[in-house]
Amino acid sequence: MRKQFQTYLKSIGPQAQTLLKYFPKSNRGWAQKSLYERAAAVKMDLDYCNDYWVFCGIKHTLPAGAASFVFHNDQEMDVVLGPSIRGVYHATRYSTDYFLKLCLLFGRAYSFEIDNEIVQVAKHLGEAAVGTHQDHPEVCE
Repeated sequence: MRKQFQTYLKSIGPQAQTLLKYFPKSNRGWAQKSLYERAAAVKMDLDYCNDYWVFCGIKHTLPAGAASFVFHNDQEMDVVLGPSIRGVYHATRYSTDYFLKLCLLFGRAYSFEIDNEIVQVAKHLGEAAVGTHQDHPEVCE
């Protein structure tokens, strides 16, 4: 498998070199714009500023995320290797919400006429999130 990959890499390497000039900032991906710039381009800069902490705190092991990873149990400390339930709640809530917004955009772009169904799913999601927050705040805060 490795030999096959190396052979493939040798064949596409020169082709890729000719394209790299279009991407001078290697840390900015194909768009050559930061995540914030991409969000601002589609008028979601406020969403980005508001929700970035949710996704970033889960993806990266930052000191700010320590409260979700270290907790006390009967005089002992424990560590969760991965997102805590708090992180999962927020990531699930927001990523599902964005997925439904994308469904609306695609549905409208292709005239699927599914707005009502998507709006109903979003409404149920919102109600479930509020209910979870009321019944189990320890999972959400």
